[in-house]
Amino acid sequence: MLPAILECGIFKITAGPFNRVKLMVECMLCSPKRAFVANTKHTSSLHKHVRNFHPELLQKIKDKKNEQSLERRAQRNEQRRKSQRNAVEEDEEEEDEVELEE
Repeated sequence: MLPAILECGIFKITAGPFNRVKLMVECMLCSPKRAFVANTKHTSSLHKHVRNFHPELLQKIKDKKNEQSLERRAQRNEQRRKSQRNAVEEDEEEEDEVELEE
């Protein structure tokens, strides 16, 4: 999952990712387009650009970040439920095998 700032439609990825981290992006709102070398782990330069040139979009980025957080939480919860179900099924299978041996 890309950082929220890269999924808001503000920046367009023009090249990469290189080494799974570095990207070339351009601001879709600036004219002429401003190009940046971005990092998927550290997006402070992109946040600084938005804060300085497009402050009205900061809330959009925060909303996207919250949405991604909720999605990740739901995925983790689903994975936990699956692993718990698998553990219960394995326990039941072991109990069935023990009953058959007796």
